[in-house]
This record gives sequence, C-alpha cells and structure tokens, in this order.
Amino acid sequence: MKNYSKFLQNWFLSYFIYGLIALIFFIPINTLSEELEGVIEKKAEIFILEAKDIYLKELIQEFKEKYGINILGLENKENQKISIFVSSQDIHEIIKKLLKYLEEKNYTLEFYNNTLSRVTVFPSSTNEKKIEENFIGLTEKKEEEFVNIVKILGIEPNSQAQGLALRPNDIVLEYDGVKIENAEQLVEEVKNKYNKSQVEMLVISDGLSVRHILNGGLIGIRIVTDKISFKEYEKLY
Repeated sequence: MKNYSKFLQNWFLSYFIYGLIALIFFIPINTLSEELEGVIEKKAEIFILEAKDIYLKELIQEFKEKYGINILGLENKENQKISIFVSSQDIHEIIKKLLKYLEEKNYTLEFYNNTLSRVTVFPSSTNEKKIEENFIGLTEKKEEEFVNIVKILGIEPNSQAQGLALRPNDIVLEYDGVKIENAEQLVEEVKNKYNKSQVEMLVISDGLSVRHILNGGLIGIRIVTDKISFKEYEKLY
C-alpha cells in the first residue's frame, strides 16, 4: 500500500512538472508579444503614451488600429526610433505632444462627430509660405506698437469647441482662410459660413499653430478682442 501511495505521488509530481514545461515551451510567441506591444493605454480616463526606443511607424499604426486616427505626412520619419512619455485626458492632446516632440508645428486636426479621425502634417516649407502670405499687407503695421487678436475666454459645453479641445487663452488667427482681427469680424465670418459643411480654423494653443477642421456654424467659444505687440504677433505664425 505504501509503495502504491508513493507511486501515485511520483506520478502526480511528474505530470505537474511535464505540464509546467509544456506551458513554458509551447505558449505561442505572438501571445507573449501581444501583452508587450501596446504603448498607448487608457487608465482611469487618462490616456498614457509610453514609448521606449520604438519605431514611429509602429506608433502611427497603433493610433490607427486602436483609435481609428490616421496620421499622415510623417513618412520621412517612420523609421525614426522614439522614446516619449506623456499623458492626458484627451487623445488629441497626446498627439499634439507627440508632434511637439517630433518638432512638427504645421498640421491639421480633422474631427468627425467631435471625434478626431485624421491628423495631417505639412512640410515646414508650406508653413514658411503661409507666413509670407499672412504678412503681405502688414509691413506698414511694423511701426505700430500693438496688433489686434481674438482670444478665447471660455468654452461652451457640448460644443464643437469642446470636441476640438479648444481652451481659454487660445488665439484665433484665421477662419476659413480669412485673417481674423477682432471678435466682431469672427462672429460675422461664422454667420457667413453657417451653411458650409467644413471650414478650417487656425488657432494658437500653447504656443503651437494648429489647424482645425470643423463644421460651419456655431463654434461654441466666448471671445474678446485683445492687443499684443507686433513682435509677439510675428512669433504666433
């Protein structure tokens, strides 16, 4: 009886060891890699991007597959390895910080039903051309001390502005290609473009120039005409 009991113990022990070996050596490799792949996670309503020495093209692919966001215009940097850690409540803020890390300043964010769907990055030469265009007719103002700007005071809830993550103190420079110089002008332009399906708005946010694509009609912002020095104004573009 003793021998039989010992035999059972040895048999169960051997079975356990063989089973453990099978688990170690026969787990599919792709199962392990899937646990390590994700660098963009959402935890407790906070998006976290934690990338360490990974190719940019892999990160762009993850934005597309996980969140349906197409990032275009970074083809020349796709094989660049990056290391970055950022967090935010909004996925588009994560992308803005990523683009700042990549030293990209000229881009558009396109939203569909208040959800970011596409980011297009433009070459720096496009930005330089835009600077030149925006300063045609402004040379006489260089002698003046101040220039009018339109500053955002507040954001209406459940509005386009909230969906675009616009914030107080952002500056509206252009609306549908028209340079904006005062609050009344922006209100009038919004009225005139009410029936347009899409308009482009150039905004300065945290020192960065961001082009938003939005629907014609109410934006959902409270604005005021403010003044800044011409030197400060030049730095906005």
